[in-house]
Amino acid sequence: MQRKHIIYAAVAVALMAAVFAGAYVLTDMGMKGNRGGTSQTGSNTSGTADASPGNVDEQDIVKEIHLMSNSLIEAEDGLKWGEENVDKTNIDKVIRMLDQAPVNTKTKKLRQIVERWQQGDFSQIVDDHNFVWDLLGGTVGRASSADSGAVAEAVEELKKAAQ
Repeated sequence: MQRKHIIYAAVAVALMAAVFAGAYVLTDMGMKGNRGGTSQTGSNTSGTADASPGNVDEQDIVKEIHLMSNSLIEAEDGLKWGEENVDKTNIDKVIRMLDQAPVNTKTKKLRQIVERWQQGDFSQIVDDHNFVWDLLGGTVGRASSADSGAVAEAVEELKKAAQ
């Protein structure tokens, strides 16, 4: 009888470990590796925008830009992992994060992207998306074209916010 309880306990622990591992993969790794699935809405609420100067995780910035760019592109395979609106609030958030990040080649390029977006220029959105997608080690969801309707909406939203 004692042995039976030990086996049940071991099975329960293994199942719990599998559930936690699965949750980790779906929440953290899904953002990094574009693990597939259909388009989802999500946001990163890590709060890194309030970190002290030089202490912002570049990967968080890349994730934010990736989520925003996902909302403006068509993927080759139709798969995207998460989206955020490209609006004044989200652009300003990323710029604040970049203000607190170390200055290097990557963060300079990321700043160029979001500052261009801030001006309503999405003419390079496919390249912008694929740049951050590559940084995240993307395997599915490579951008093939801009979603012209979504781009037009983002431009209109940014114009309204500027007034």
